[in-house]
Amino acid sequence: VLTGDQYRTALGEFGFPTSVSNSTTPTANFGSSVNALDAVIRTAKTQNYGVAFSGGNENGRYRASFSYLNQEGIVQKSGFEKLTAGLTSNFKLLDNKKLGLDFSILTSQTNEDVAPISGTAGFKGSLIGQALQWNPTRSLFKTDGTLNFDYGSDQINPLAYSRAYFDKAKVTSVLANFAPSYKITNDLDYKLQVSVNYSVGSRHQYTTAYININDIAIDGNGKGGEANIAQNELLSKQVTNTLSFVKDIAKNVNLNAVIGHEYLKTDFNGSSMYARRFLPTDKPYYYFMSSSDPSTRRTNGFADPTTELQSFFGRVVVNLSDKYLFNATMRADGSSKFGSNNRYGYFPSVSAAWNLDKENFMKSVSFVRNLKLRASWGITGNQEFPAGAAQILYVLNGSNPATFQQSQIANPNLKWESTTTANIGADFSLLKGKINGSIDYFNRDTKDLLFPRDAADPVTPNGAIQWSNIDG
Repeated sequence: VLTGDQYRTALGEFGFPTSVSNSTTPTANFGSSVNALDAVIRTAKTQNYGVAFSGGNENGRYRASFSYLNQEGIVQKSGFEKLTAGLTSNFKLLDNKKLGLDFSILTSQTNEDVAPISGTAGFKGSLIGQALQWNPTRSLFKTDGTLNFDYGSDQINPLAYSRAYFDKAKVTSVLANFAPSYKITNDLDYKLQVSVNYSVGSRHQYTTAYININDIAIDGNGKGGEANIAQNELLSKQVTNTLSFVKDIAKNVNLNAVIGHEYLKTDFNGSSMYARRFLPTDKPYYYFMSSSDPSTRRTNGFADPTTELQSFFGRVVVNLSDKYLFNATMRADGSSKFGSNNRYGYFPSVSAAWNLDKENFMKSVSFVRNLKLRASWGITGNQEFPAGAAQILYVLNGSNPATFQQSQIANPNLKWESTTTANIGADFSLLKGKINGSIDYFNRDTKDLLFPRDAADPVTPNGAIQWSNIDG
């Protein structure tokens, strides 16, 4: 980026006039020397504070913590602030201490000041692009001390834009977990876990009317500016029940078994409103949406289909003298994301390991230690794709007034994507632990990949999709 003097020299080298001019052309010499980028960035500071205290005895313990983070952005009027508070505790109740209770809650709030920076801002650029394009011979201020810009000009004063733009985002979250447990016998334990995750986020943005951006600059009626408000809400609830059994069932034979059930439910929704050309006011425009030009108003909203996941699972681990390890699991997962004909997927897995280092014949082998051979086979499922992918969905089309338009057609046969993996491996240690390594061979095969396709239905609007399974 050229300084003012370098820019003036470059004007002469390319045949442009170098005398001081009042012209608004990009190749004019205005006689000053400014660094527009320095005007909108800064040396940023970060503050981070934390405190925690804990206590308790053999019957119960607790820990409380608090933290505060304040991180300035290197761009003026940008920054991130976070406040967190948490409490965890665990107790042993009843005279026999068989009843346990774990409890935790973590709350946080983040506040973010957002600068007008974008990678898709058009030829006028966002704040950084405007600073890099600013003529370095042109002062950012007029002689009367006001900001220097011209209505109708494509050159945006970056300092003026920074001062005209206000954008704040806030997210409040609460994560709570309640987990009682009961020791039925010395070998058998039951545990219930209930978790709730709640987050609500809001964003308030406006740009004041004096900035010379065509669609928000002051018009002939004295109106101008833009404003946007939005809010999203997320609520997830999870309930898990497990029954665990751990016992030495014979000499040098240990059995560890778990069976359980899990239920997860998630809801996500939000709304937003945007408008331009407001009546003059020195307050944030988003408080006065009704004073905007009705033709510029855009309202939007969404409510994702409720996502529910129900799982039944079991696991058995057998340990023979720490030499031979066997593991088998089985899961049955049902998700509301899939079609009514294929809600459930079934995912088994088995594995075995042989610790050769425990064998007597390995004692005479000195160059290798900790030798273990492993083998496993299993199937896993994937449901990481949008909620309601098997259903008919409609979205607002963005017109004014907005109408609903079908965006997705149903697929009652949509099913789980599954990946089958087989693995053989070995772990070892050489030269008395100076070299450690692992060797693995695996084969992974994914079937029924989840993929959105353009809808083939001729009566469905353009742009609608249908989620389908394709061969891997």
